[in-house]
Amino acid sequence: MAHAYLTYRWEVSTGGDGANGGTVGGGGIKVIPVADM
Repeated sequence: MAHAYLTYRWEVSTGGDGANGGTVGGGGIKVIPVADM
């Protein structure tokens, strides 16, 4: 049976991209959900 799950890729955020899962205002660590089949 095919099972789709999400893996999380950590990247360093250099700007305020809260809409993309990053930290709002300033840098930090953001988590990006990646579909892994």
